[in-house]
Amino acid sequence: RGWMVYSVVPTFPSLNSQLSPQIVPWILICVLSLITSSACAFQVLPVNLKPSTLRARISQQTKMSVLTSSTPLPVAEPDTFSLSSYNVLLPNSVDGWWIYKYYRPQVPEEAREWKHRQQKLQSIILEGGGADVVCIQEASADSFESDFQFMVDAGYKYVLHNKFRFRSATFWKTSRFELDCDFHKDRTLVTLLTLKDSTSSDAPGTTDSAGAQEQPARSGKQVYLVNCHLAGGPNPDKRFRQVHDALEQIRKQNNKMLAAQGGGKGGGKGGGKGAPPPPPPKPPPPPP
Repeated sequence: RGWMVYSVVPTFPSLNSQLSPQIVPWILICVLSLITSSACAFQVLPVNLKPSTLRARISQQTKMSVLTSSTPLPVAEPDTFSLSSYNVLLPNSVDGWWIYKYYRPQVPEEAREWKHRQQKLQSIILEGGGADVVCIQEASADSFESDFQFMVDAGYKYVLHNKFRFRSATFWKTSRFELDCDFHKDRTLVTLLTLKDSTSSDAPGTTDSAGAQEQPARSGKQVYLVNCHLAGGPNPDKRFRQVHDALEQIRKQNNKMLAAQGGGKGGGKGGGKGAPPPPPPKPPPPPP
């Protein structure tokens, strides 16, 4: 099954003169081709497209639906999942004193406090039951557990980036996914999740003979997620490297998994050697 990769390219001359807009999607295509052994194609979409036109073009050629923030999440079907992403603007419960400056003068002081913002985020993120995967950018490590305890209470587990002041975090519903591994790169958080089998007899809400809650079986279908909060400023080469490092990590991990299964061979710099080739067959015995 092929992939269609879309890149929304800004029309800033300073960016386009330093970095070809074709490079990033092309690298992504190569990585997807390597991982899936399937053909990939891509389109470069101009940034001046209306959001409705952009969503329509993507939906016409893929199975991915790009929803507006006001659209309810669809009911999950087998082998599908929903994902949402939010920049939470560094919670100012114990950090982010300057966040208050971002509000207009007419906004009441109490509305600028984290407690108010937290309640708003909770209602937005968990509206309609919440997406299966939720990506957060600009979280604070100092207060993360208390800031997002409502996500744990709603049935999510998470990985928080182990570096930087403005951190990314990836949440997933334990009823839908299981974490296999995670990698903490420069401004990117890479996670490998395995989708649970929603059609198995161990569906959420069932119990075994002892009355214990049973978990759905692993479906064997996996997805790599890259939660990124790339460097700002006029440094497209730095952002390019950050994206490349995340995709390179995926390639290495995939080679490692293929080698462990004995069914693949790494290629390129940093790739594993994979399983050794089988020995040649023995020659037939000479005729009597």
